[in-house]
Amino acid sequence: MIPLIPIVVVLAVVVIAVAAYVLSQGLVGGPPKQKATPNLAIEDEEGTQVKIVGHRLVRLQGGIKVGNEFPITSVVTIGSANTANFTVADPSVAAVHATVRLEGGRVVVEDAGSGTGTVVNDERVGALTPKPLKDGDTIKLGATTLLYKSGN
Repeated sequence: MIPLIPIVVVLAVVVIAVAAYVLSQGLVGGPPKQKATPNLAIEDEEGTQVKIVGHRLVRLQGGIKVGNEFPITSVVTIGSANTANFTVADPSVAAVHATVRLEGGRVVVEDAGSGTGTVVNDERVGALTPKPLKDGDTIKLGATTLLYKSGN
């Protein structure tokens, strides 16, 4: 008869090792959600957004908040899911459609493998291929258009 205690201990060690590996590789839970830094937005007495300093996205078309600005502080996920940093209520936008992030002193956008794609200035951005943004570039996701404004 085989003693059960050593088998249970070995199985517990294997489960813990696999769980540690999965968590260290970021295979569960996705990237941490980045929140906008509140002190980047300036609001008037009525709570209307007036100005954001630094790199930002401006909603030009799509949704009810046209004209609102969203700061880019590190990584911004854009999508239709409530878990996206920049939420877009557009049925043609994937749950996580694209990401915009600071990378080596510049801001880049990349499609997250969405079905409808991400377009910058009428040029389709390849899935998981970062495209550097310049001040005034337009980013189209489904029926939504965003404008990139640099921090300069």
